[in-house]
Amino acid sequence: MKRFLVVLLSSAVMMWSLSSMAAGYAFIDMKKIFTESPQIKNINKSLESKFSSRKDTIVKANASLQTDIKKMERDRAVMSPKDAQALAQKIEKEGAKLREDQMNFQQTLMAAQNEAMKGFMDKLTAVVSGIAKDKGYDFVMPKNDLLYSNDSLDITSQVLAKLK
Repeated sequence: MKRFLVVLLSSAVMMWSLSSMAAGYAFIDMKKIFTESPQIKNINKSLESKFSSRKDTIVKANASLQTDIKKMERDRAVMSPKDAQALAQKIEKEGAKLREDQMNFQQTLMAAQNEAMKGFMDKLTAVVSGIAKDKGYDFVMPKNDLLYSNDSLDITSQVLAKLK
């Protein structure tokens, strides 16, 4: 009988500790955060307006290069060797400048994105930390890192509400 009570008591303590542990976890859907948060939408609009003219310039330069390449392929047989060589050099210079401009553009855009996202991630961390402290969560994980999760542990909507 004592053994039965010890087993019963141990099982009860184990179940209580497991249920209390479950209350210490939560998750957020980062994909939903990044698609629905107003800050991300503002960051994207800001970056688009800031970098659209440079992007357009690169697109135009690429179109010009493609036109010259097609002209070279189409007219090579009827061009003088001097004209063909001049066009080939022009294509080579345009291609090198385009690659350099694209690389600089990507680096600048990436730096601006990283800077803007750092501010957003700092705010997101503060919001998640506040919710976790208020609700007594030990930690909050991204949903995509979980194999299974109970939807009752999803705090994404609470995070989005605080971000607005």
